[in-house]
Amino acid sequence: MVSSSPPSDRELAGILQGIGLGLLMVYVIGVLKLLLPPALFQAAWQLRAAEALRATAALPLVASVLLLLAERLDAGAEKLEQRLLVLRRLAVCATIGFLLLIPLQISAGMRQLSQTAASEARQLEAVRQVAKAIEEADSPEAMNRAIARLPGLPPDFRGQYARPLSEVRLELLAQIRPQIETLLSRLDQLHRQRLFRSSGLFVLDGLMSLAYAIAFAALASTGRGQPSLLQFSLWKLGSLGVWMRRPGRGRRVEGPVSHDWLRSLQDGVDDNDDGKAT
Repeated sequence: MVSSSPPSDRELAGILQGIGLGLLMVYVIGVLKLLLPPALFQAAWQLRAAEALRATAALPLVASVLLLLAERLDAGAEKLEQRLLVLRRLAVCATIGFLLLIPLQISAGMRQLSQTAASEARQLEAVRQVAKAIEEADSPEAMNRAIARLPGLPPDFRGQYARPLSEVRLELLAQIRPQIETLLSRLDQLHRQRLFRSSGLFVLDGLMSLAYAIAFAALASTGRGQPSLLQFSLWKLGSLGVWMRRPGRGRRVEGPVSHDWLRSLQDGVDDNDDGKAT
């Protein structure tokens, strides 16, 4: 099909189309670079994937706008129209994807917080086990094995005890137990700080994902001549609002009896009476 657009418009449309397709390629390559190798079930990878998608999502939106402008300038370009239609159908998936990012990030973030807390709890438990081993040590060899489990000491630690073992035990426990309490308090404080900071990030990132979902919904369409997903959703919401505000919703409205209906009953009675009379 020969385009009826002026040459200058066709030239500008070609430039816009080239830039748009280039931006789409940059977006795909950038996302793949950030997400490879995949680790679908790891919380850290899921958070990195969500951040990568949000950080570069403006590129396909700008590219789509450029392709839309190119299609308006060169209305006879069938290949461009087909590419734009495919892109608008893919935008439906992008809309759903950004909506799903909201619960996905919250779930991955909470799992990562739990993993961090579990790792710190294991470290604390290791120190507690050392204190228990020191408390139960009944010989210099057992005491050396217990002390060697402390962080920063070599596993072949050998101590020489000039004092009775009971005094050494009490002195070590007097040093370790306050450190355990301090570490427990510090870990609890760090956990609350992480949870508070993560909650704020969840809200902000969720709002950003929602905003991108709305933007892609404005672009998304299921076919040529079909309304965008955003237009369709707003129309449905408007229809639902009208239905919710309708008086008498959900119950039968009792109105006045129709005179025509009464006359039809009377006519039926007259006909039956006439039939009986005959």
